[in-house]
Amino acid sequence: MGTFFDWFSPLFQYALFTNQKQLGEALYLNIAKNLNLDLSKFKRNLTLAAPAITKDIQLAEKLGVSGTPFFVINSPTFSGVVQLADIESILTGAK
Repeated sequence: MGTFFDWFSPLFQYALFTNQKQLGEALYLNIAKNLNLDLSKFKRNLTLAAPAITKDIQLAEKLGVSGTPFFVINSPTFSGVVQLADIESILTGAK
């Protein structure tokens, strides 16, 4: 199937980011089909990845991660867009 960048094409980006409420296997398979990926290999890879994804989701819930990007800097947490100046200020104060 190639590399991540084959998958993360403009078609993938458009399909995924404009269909946030439809995320799930049906959407992913449709995107893979439109990208002319090997669907049997894609389905097999989805199955293999499922336990790791579930584990990541459980850890995120345990840590209170509410979105991406998510930063933990010397205990305070930040979700979403964080300005570089804010990160620099926090890091300077952490010394």
